Amino acid sequence: MSRIPKKSSEILQNFFIWLQQLDPKPSEIPQLQASLEELKSRLDPLEDKPTELAKVIQNWCKASQISFSDDRWRQVRATWIDNNPEAFRQTTPGEEATTVGNKAIIYQAIDEVQKGFEEKPQESEDE
Repeated sequence: MSRIPKKSSEILQNFFIWLQQLDPKPSEIPQLQASLEELKSRLDPLEDKPTELAKVIQNWCKASQISFSDDRWRQVRATWIDNNPEAFRQTTPGEEATTVGNKAIIYQAIDEVQKGFEEKPQESEDE
């Protein structure tokens, strides 16, 4: 198994953490769901190569005004990794990675988030 370039790995890690941290207002959910579906449709025709997937995700994040470069994000990321040390544990040479950035894992993560949206109570218009 070839190693994922550091930049691609970081983009995929940031995206997975961002998905885990999502807590949109109910009024934002329909637009966010549509945007995530658009991302999945952009990923569909690609080969299952982490560098290609990371590039599309990076472009989608940029178009969606999602930034992983500010100090607040760095703190969120560091806290999440501290609380989930096995999630992105670095492998040693010869060791097989347990988490790989492929379409199936990306789709599964998006689907889990969208399922959470469906379970989130909706605000009424009066609130």
